Amino acid sequence: MGTSRQLIGPLGSCGRPVEYATQAAARISNERYGQAAEGLYWRPINYDPEQGAGSFLMSIAAGAWTPRHEHLQTEEILVLEGDFIDSDGTRFGPGDLITYQPGTRHSSTSSTGCRILVHVRAYGRPLSASEETTV
Repeated sequence: MGTSRQLIGPLGSCGRPVEYATQAAARISNERYGQAAEGLYWRPINYDPEQGAGSFLMSIAAGAWTPRHEHLQTEEILVLEGDFIDSDGTRFGPGDLITYQPGTRHSSTSSTGCRILVHVRAYGRPLSASEETTV
């Protein structure tokens, strides 16, 4: 199964720059995807770790990749800063709102580093090595 997402489009300008939380974010736990995710940092906003549901800010360092995973529920991502690149090469920029539908399998990266606002409804499912080669 490939990527299933919808680009809603850039947000209108409100005449002010977006402000971000400035506290250092905690490194993503190895328990979520089973291996270290170097260069990925997140800061929960309203997040239930038991359900894997809620909202959080995420920073992706230049060249870092999210582990390959499958979405079990809908996920929305708002790009706040930098470039956000999906594993199929699609690039998104500040103001782009992306919706990943259940069943979407992918990973993401950034060439410049980026900050995104993520809203998830459930944990994703990590892909095994054999599944990674078929996606």
